[in-house]
Amino acid sequence: MDYSAITVTGTSHVYIDGTEYDTEGGKGIGMTISGGVFGSGASCDAGSTRLVTLKNYGKPVKDENGIISGATRILSAIQRADRVLLKNAHIQLAGESDVANSNQTALYSLNRIGDHGDLDTLGNLGNGLVLQSGSTVILDSAAIETANLKSVDQDGNEVTLTELSTVPNTVLFGSGIVFRVSYTDLEKGEIHYGAVWGYAYMMAEDRADAYAYARAKTDTINSSDGGFCAPEGTEELAYHNVSEEYRYWQIRGNDATADRYSVLTAQTLKTDESGYGSDGYSVAAGAIELPPAEGNSSYTIQSITLPTDTGLSLVEAAKDGLGGSWKTSGGNKPSGGETVDLAGEQQKISENPQTTFGLFMETGGKVISAASASVTGANTVIGQTVTADTGDGAPSISFYLTYQNDGITVSRSLGTIVIVLQNENGAKISLNVEIVTKASRLADQTVDLYATQTGSYTGRLVIPSGESRSLRLTGVEKTGTGLTPAGGALTGHQFSVTMQPVKSQGWKTSGLMTEPFDLEGYGSAVPIGNTDSRYQAPVEFTLNNVSDFQAKPDIDQVTLTFEDGTGSARITLNIHWQESVVSDVCTMRGRQYNGQTSQGEVNISQKSAATAVFTLSSATTAGDLWLELRRGGGEAVLPAGTSLTLLGLNDFYSYKTTGTETKIGLNDFTEMWNSSRPAGNIAKGTQLTVIMDFGAVETLANGDYSLRLRNNTGADSKGADFTVNNSGAKLALSVSDGLSRGEHAVTLTIAPDSDTRFTDGAVAVLSPENGNAFPVGTVFTYGDKTYYPSGGKVYVPLEGSGAHTVSMNTEYSAGLETGEYSIKAELFPCGWNAGNIPGAVRISSAVCRVTDNPAYGLLVTLKNKERVAQAGQALLFTAEYAVLGTGADSAVIDVRVQKKNGEDYEDAGYWTANGNTIQTGDGTQELTVTVPQDLESGTYRLFFVLGDQEVPYNILIN
Repeated sequence: MDYSAITVTGTSHVYIDGTEYDTEGGKGIGMTISGGVFGSGASCDAGSTRLVTLKNYGKPVKDENGIISGATRILSAIQRADRVLLKNAHIQLAGESDVANSNQTALYSLNRIGDHGDLDTLGNLGNGLVLQSGSTVILDSAAIETANLKSVDQDGNEVTLTELSTVPNTVLFGSGIVFRVSYTDLEKGEIHYGAVWGYAYMMAEDRADAYAYARAKTDTINSSDGGFCAPEGTEELAYHNVSEEYRYWQIRGNDATADRYSVLTAQTLKTDESGYGSDGYSVAAGAIELPPAEGNSSYTIQSITLPTDTGLSLVEAAKDGLGGSWKTSGGNKPSGGETVDLAGEQQKISENPQTTFGLFMETGGKVISAASASVTGANTVIGQTVTADTGDGAPSISFYLTYQNDGITVSRSLGTIVIVLQNENGAKISLNVEIVTKASRLADQTVDLYATQTGSYTGRLVIPSGESRSLRLTGVEKTGTGLTPAGGALTGHQFSVTMQPVKSQGWKTSGLMTEPFDLEGYGSAVPIGNTDSRYQAPVEFTLNNVSDFQAKPDIDQVTLTFEDGTGSARITLNIHWQESVVSDVCTMRGRQYNGQTSQGEVNISQKSAATAVFTLSSATTAGDLWLELRRGGGEAVLPAGTSLTLLGLNDFYSYKTTGTETKIGLNDFTEMWNSSRPAGNIAKGTQLTVIMDFGAVETLANGDYSLRLRNNTGADSKGADFTVNNSGAKLALSVSDGLSRGEHAVTLTIAPDSDTRFTDGAVAVLSPENGNAFPVGTVFTYGDKTYYPSGGKVYVPLEGSGAHTVSMNTEYSAGLETGEYSIKAELFPCGWNAGNIPGAVRISSAVCRVTDNPAYGLLVTLKNKERVAQAGQALLFTAEYAVLGTGADSAVIDVRVQKKNGEDYEDAGYWTANGNTIQTGDGTQELTVTVPQDLESGTYRLFFVLGDQEVPYNILIN
């Protein structure tokens, strides 16, 4: 089809004037345009001059700071015009496929604006996009092939930096990623970068990471060109010149990601068409431009996510270009790859040509498959680094889709492959590659519909282009299914399906079915609509089911018959009631990082933690899964302050609830120590561990709870069930009575009960309750370990539950205060399960009675002063003594003896003493010590012992 054929000569002008209409969403007479605005027809050209003007259409939407954040009017796109003039107009452009391309493309907000050059008929405003009188354009998709950008006031004069605040022409990137001020000379194949005349505000929403390109500007080249300014700013935004060819600006939101898009279309090619393969396997190509980077910049493949609900299968081999040769995933790694059977992979494509393909990523030469997209795959590309030679400009990555040329008989989208790259600066770029097939004729085919947890699912059938058709629905076969009328109550496996063509270029307006048709109500032939031979025409089928459905192994089938003037096709709707995404679940008390053994009935206290290990029954993606916590009969609860930890995806991820959630997507978690989120495919059999810690929850009601891991197209999952009760940890403390300077037994009895924080043990912190410190020199002993107070307290780790006795010894200190002495014990959990504890979990106190230590004084002398004695002789001594604080009426003075042997004294037992019992208090008493008979001669030392006092006395025995 020749899109450049001129069928309308002269000047065409699409003029939209909202003056005197309500375009703000008020109560006046409204004006709203659905779809897009095009300066030329969708399949031809409109002659010498093509103009589009929007005047007084829409109003800006501003945030609380007065900064533009949106517009009241939305269009899909503006394309194919020599000049687009926005005059006091404020529009948001969502994006639409290139209307001058028979194949589906990425979406563009602006495309082919001013691509015929600067015509004399365009006057001073010239070709390209013109923003006038404070207009706003919001780009939700890429803006390309826009020859120039001009910012002017109401008189057509270029807006200067100082005038910008009064003429606030604005470019806002919504989710748009690029604004390329350039056009392509199709005859020469050259790209011409255009000018930015005047100044405009440029800003980005939080999620946008965008770039704008225009011709270079230096002191000597295009020095009078304008540029951009930040909102409320007064200086020109910085830009970067790439040689003398072009310059670019980068602008990022606070939560920005760089998203890039491409579409690969598999269709039957003729022998002379680019990509045709003489071996029966053809190739579709697409390229994605990356943000500007320096030469030889490198990118690390962080994750790859493949669609899981479209049937798409990527094999381990693909061609490396439009006329390329076969490569296998065995070459993905520099070395050590697993060998791949090329013939076997080719056979897989041939056996299922509608859904099975090969995909080659040119930069670095990687074959993308289900296995290579997994971090555990033998030929994985995850974590590998690829390098693009950018030539100091904007690098691009090409993708090549290999398919069986004569096997494409159905038009459909097989979903989008998302490849996340990270550059050397840590910035992430998301490459979105959509795979579509385009058939040349209407054939029998199937459409898969899935019962969902949301209760609704929409599938799409695409009527091929190539010829115009007057389509009718002439048959509905529903025997043995649960098909019921739309809008009615549904139970069990009952469902309803409605059908409606999607308004697009592929359908002519006349005779088009405008309301959803209930398939259950079919009685006779029903007109669907007339297709435009130039475009594919989509039909959507919407399934409604009970949201809390049960899985069943058999699918329901509703078969439709479509007829046109030349024949018919049978369209089979397959309704799937899939099993839960979880095949098994293991529930455990506490934080179990490595445990996988179910503990049966799990009971925890209100400040505890529980762990669930989910085993996946099928392959899925992180973006498809979410967590729900239900209480009792099914109420969804996620109390504020709950800390969740996710393991099983090669990294640790965390999430803390705010109390407003009803469910938490796995891609809402963030990696610990950075801001990455779970992404990519998750293989069947993967075990995902979720740890729920309620330690920071202010109030957690008692009762039964169930944590569910779910996805939309599977039945409700098996739950990780546990019970919350009031059975928290308990602490009892007792302290034995004793002397001021002596030993006391401190006994702590611990019962953790359902409090999982004590799974790994506890620490007791002991301190005097009066706020003073233990006296210096106090020693605590637990088991075979000794602990000393610090800062007035002593910290003693305890092992297990039950009674623990700690010895407190003050013998070598100044002593405890006498009387009633109170000790406080604070109990803390320790180890992995302790969590973030703001203070002691339990506190207990105990009182002991402390008495003074006894006081002794002793002086002993030999009455006759003679130190020489005979064996058997009685020696008379005088003892002067003092005995206080013993609590007894009397005391005994013991006599212990040592004999001198050389230079040393050796123990010689006790000698008989008489009169050595004394009355407490102070006094003088005589006592007799008898030398044993037959005692060997020598020097002996007598020790007179009273309490802690010892008095030595040497004598000589002849």
